[in-house]
Formats: sequence, C-alpha cells, structure tokens
Amino acid sequence: EGVYAAVDASQTTGNSSSGLYLWDGVGWQCWWTPQTFVIEDCEDIWNESYQSIAKVIRSVDTTDFKVGLASAHFEVGADAAAGDILVTEAITSTDLSGSTHITFWIKSSISLNSGDYQILLDNTASCASPLETLDIPALTADTWAKVTISLASPSSDTAIISVGLKMVVDTIPGIRIDYIQAHN
Repeated sequence: EGVYAAVDASQTTGNSSSGLYLWDGVGWQCWWTPQTFVIEDCEDIWNESYQSIAKVIRSVDTTDFKVGLASAHFEVGADAAAGDILVTEAITSTDLSGSTHITFWIKSSISLNSGDYQILLDNTASCASPLETLDIPALTADTWAKVTISLASPSSDTAIISVGLKMVVDTIPGIRIDYIQAHN
C-alpha cells in the first residue's frame, strides 16, 4: 500500500540521510539506514607522522570546512615529491571489514587529476605498509567535493589505526580534508 524510496545521501545535497524510506500517507519515514561510522573527523592537526615543513605545512582550518568545526589542512611545499606520504593521523583501531566504501569531503586549491593523490588506510603506524591505497578522483580547483571510494579488500581491514595522504604526481596544492566515514 505504501511507496518506498531508496536514498543515497552521497548523491544528494541538504540534510538527507541514506536509507530506505516509506511514504505512510503523511510523510516519509525511515525504515532502514546503512551502517556508517566516522574514521577521522579532521577536527585537529594530523600529527602521527609528517614530512618536513619544506614538504608540507599542516594546520586545522576553522573557516573552510564541511562538517563539524574544522577541516584538516595541508599546504604542499615545493620540496615534496611524487611518492611521498605527506602526512598521517593515528586513529582508534577501527574494523572496516563490514564496510564497502569510504566517503569524505576534500578541496584542493588547484585542479587535480584522478590518482594524483591517494588516501591510505593501514593497520600499522604511519601508514608504513598500507592495506588500502585509494586514488582520490579528479578535483576542480577551490571546490569542495564529497568523494566516495570503494575499499579494495575490506576483509583485511580489521584493525585500521592510521590514515594518510600520499602524493602520487608532483603537484603543490593546498588540500583540505573533512569527515572521513566508512559505510556499506
């Protein structure tokens, strides 16, 4: 008798939440919501490990962010080179084995091609041997993008303790990252 709708909030704007909704004749009622949890809220300076100040300047930006009160901000310097893991952040051990994707907000001061930078997830400190090496898709300069990336092998991601940012192609943008989540 009712009408159902599936909503993928990563494809919408506003205050919608992913889930399965039922129209009960009066309004939409959420019937099911997928499991989502925060990996890193990006409310502080990433300081587990980082390159020299000539390669990356780390800060927290309380004026340009998407969720909460701040974003993690990185100004990539001229001494940074392709292949550098620029910065990592220690996180509480997190089991991602039930997840299929990560979602986060990202903004670059210059346009970037897909794969110029990567998000790393690891069960060892400082992303020393990443379990997940995830290409960040193409970005338009000075535009926040909500990015969803499939995990390559979530069954191995049972104790993630470090998240990192790696430069793959030699470019020197300012990058902001906000609110990294896992979901299925």
